[in-house]
Amino acid sequence: EIIRWQTPLAYMRRIATRDTVLNGQLIRKGDKVIMWYASGNRDENVFERPDDLIIDRSNARSHLSFGFGVHRCMGNRLAELQLRILWEELIERFEAISVL
Repeated sequence: EIIRWQTPLAYMRRIATRDTVLNGQLIRKGDKVIMWYASGNRDENVFERPDDLIIDRSNARSHLSFGFGVHRCMGNRLAELQLRILWEELIERFEAISVL
C-alpha cells in the first residue's frame, strides 16, 4: 500500500512506433507519450478512497509503481522485501505509528 500511495517513479516516457487511437485521442507515430504511474495508482475505478493510505487495503498489490509486463522493474521484489523488513523493525521498536 505504501508503494501505491507514495509512487517511487512518477512517470515513464515512450515514443509511439505507429499511429493509434487511445480513448478517442489520435497518437501519431513519433509522438512522445507519458504514463503517469502516480495517476494510475490513484485511479478511483481501481482503488476505493485512492488518496487515503489504508495499510490493509485488499487490492494494494494492484499498483503500477514498478511498471507492467516486459517493462516491469527487475528490482521490485527487493524493494518489497526492504519495506517489509523496515515495517517489521518499526513495529518492534515503536508502540504507535501515525501518518501525518
